[in-house]
Amino acid sequence: MQWQFLKNRARSRGLRIVAALFVLTGLSAQGPAPLVKFRFEAAEQKTLPGNSSEKNKGHGCKGEIRAEDQIGDFAVVALFYQNACYTDANYSHKNYKAEYGTAVSSDGRQRFPAVRVFPPQSKAGKFLASNHVGYYRSAEQVAVYQLDAGMLNKAFTTSAAGALAGGFRKVEGFNMSRIDQPLTYVFIAASQNYSAYQKTGETEAARIFSDATFTVDKYRIGVKGKVFDTARNFNFGPETHQAIYGHSRSFFTTESADGITILWQDELSDDVYASRVSGDFSTHRQQKLAAISGHQLAAATADKSGNLYYVLIEKSKNSGAPSTRRVTAIKADINGKILKRTNLDASAKGLNITGFGDSYLCSFAYSNGRLGLILSRTMHRSNDGLHHQGAIAVVLDAATLAVVKNLGQTSGHSFGNYLTTDSAGKFLAIDLGDNYPRGVHLHRFDETGRESRLVYTFKTEHGTSARSPAGRSYPVYAAISGGGKTFYQWSNDNHTYSEIGGAHDMQDGIAVFFAGEPDAAGKSLNNARTGANHNDARNLGMVFVKRDFSSGDPVLSKGVDESGGFYSFGGTFTKQENKGILWLTRYTDKSSHNVSRVKTAALDGSRVLVIHEIWTGKSYSSTQLTLFHAPTGGVYKSVNLGPILQLGWHDDLIVKDGKVYAVSGNGVDDKIEIAVISVR
Repeated sequence: MQWQFLKNRARSRGLRIVAALFVLTGLSAQGPAPLVKFRFEAAEQKTLPGNSSEKNKGHGCKGEIRAEDQIGDFAVVALFYQNACYTDANYSHKNYKAEYGTAVSSDGRQRFPAVRVFPPQSKAGKFLASNHVGYYRSAEQVAVYQLDAGMLNKAFTTSAAGALAGGFRKVEGFNMSRIDQPLTYVFIAASQNYSAYQKTGETEAARIFSDATFTVDKYRIGVKGKVFDTARNFNFGPETHQAIYGHSRSFFTTESADGITILWQDELSDDVYASRVSGDFSTHRQQKLAAISGHQLAAATADKSGNLYYVLIEKSKNSGAPSTRRVTAIKADINGKILKRTNLDASAKGLNITGFGDSYLCSFAYSNGRLGLILSRTMHRSNDGLHHQGAIAVVLDAATLAVVKNLGQTSGHSFGNYLTTDSAGKFLAIDLGDNYPRGVHLHRFDETGRESRLVYTFKTEHGTSARSPAGRSYPVYAAISGGGKTFYQWSNDNHTYSEIGGAHDMQDGIAVFFAGEPDAAGKSLNNARTGANHNDARNLGMVFVKRDFSSGDPVLSKGVDESGGFYSFGGTFTKQENKGILWLTRYTDKSSHNVSRVKTAALDGSRVLVIHEIWTGKSYSSTQLTLFHAPTGGVYKSVNLGPILQLGWHDDLIVKDGKVYAVSGNGVDDKIEIAVISVR
């Protein structure tokens, strides 16, 4: 009886201590407080012609701001280009509508100067030479925040360099000539060190969304070093050339015993760090790991004991003949001590690497003493005299880091890959190829072999002249010609009109997620709907297949079925088929709604959380959460968060203790941002 009383008393005291700690840290047991939101109140409106220019050596660079280019404390200024500051209608965009006023917090207690700017009303008549940027009048450095859907996100800072008369400072990076939609910016003195999040030491936190199904909390961790800026360093939408190839992963998130560990690389120094964050976000330890100058952190993972595994690949040279890249695999313990370091053979007989960089992708996973690797790269010269690009599947021994099995090419011209494990401990992967094969390619492999199956394929742009680059001539492709366009029976299309998401072993089969460009009927193989990087609205798609997908008809989902094909570079017709494709979104306007940056996380054997962003052709708009229910093949719940959770092109989600973690970087503040998503 006495013992039970003492235990209850100790437990009660312990709970009081825990409660006190939550008070001290500014967090509650229920999570952080909601994010402070703002609204914009306009006080005046004006169209700024853009006749002012910066101070420079070129013609017309007078370094003065005219009255007609000012509204409140904001101004628009033309920059130097080659030999002059151009403000005429032939070589600069003109007439920027602007509204100046105040950003007011929802409780009315906080008020800051703000401006809403609009795209230029007149585009350069010949070509854009001088870009226009924003200047702001202040006696001290000012932090500039973008206001979107009520939320403030730090975007720029003013600089004393290039300051003009009247106290106007340049807003570094604020290019008004490039905006394609109205944007609102808020100006706050940098000395205030303002944040709309709760501050707790080096951690900031806020609840950014909550409803009956989802809760999203965001934590911001200060780091020493220059992190990859997720929102700014690769901000290309579906219609851009850069989006064909995408971008490599920047943050590799793994589970640790007391929280999560994030591996990342300094953008300036090539140093590699492990940021270890406790489960309650009360502590953060940044640990420097072994790195090699001129090498890219290509992939990273961890085992159940917390040991870290990562691969460093020498970056491609900008000049000279392609040569074998150096590749190093490292195993480190929980404290960063090197346990094993191995140089991997990247010669033509090994991993076959002469090119690797920011548009290449490498996926890494641990299972039962083995490491699975999917690696895209440029290869040594082949018999045709060319350096081809493609991805391979490789198995390494986790103890020695030696290559146990090189399973060869997964896809030719592979522009994306994703890797996890299945219920039996084998490696499960998808990659996206533009040929050999053309589509989303599903794989299961270990050191004994590989099974593969094409699960989604897409349209192909054909030649618009009879004569191909190889010098051969081909007949007209009459079936898709018309409307003023004539196509011929050969192709060399690097476009995939798609992005991969993830693949997950569920209780009844394997769910594969991706983004594609279906027409109004949900079909993706109409070769006439080509000619640009982006031809139809991108939508979220999936297909559900049997675990034994390598033979027979593996498709379980009931969706769009279609058949078609394309003529190869050599003029051979290749048949294509899609079966059971489910489109989870139905966007039709490619100028306003496109799915991009698809991320997936299996919550259990029946539910998958899908995160995707919505983009215009070029610009980010918002982020969508979708809860997919595999047994019914449908969406259980979908909600738009607004523009508060922007993620990297391929950075993966992880699930720990039933919660989903999504990591991104903010280079303006040098912070790692961690979104924690709870699903009820």
